[in-house]
Amino acid sequence: MKAGISQSTQLRQELKINPRLYQAMDLLYMPLLDLQQHLKQELLNNPFLDLVEEEEEEEDQAEAESVEQDEEKERGEQIDW
Repeated sequence: MKAGISQSTQLRQELKINPRLYQAMDLLYMPLLDLQQHLKQELLNNPFLDLVEEEEEEEDQAEAESVEQDEEKERGEQIDW
């Protein structure tokens, strides 16, 4: 038998699923009615969440765009010394 020092290297790849990934997968495969109930429950439980309807979101975007256009007009009217 030979006595001595030896070195070896190994390359290994592992896939570990964390709890957040399980939760995301559950949400993806959830039926629409169950998903809506789940979201309503989360909205009730978490005071920092707020439901924004699509119509409200479109109005907010239109309002933000008009404000940006007004600001650009004001900048263009100012004289750059």
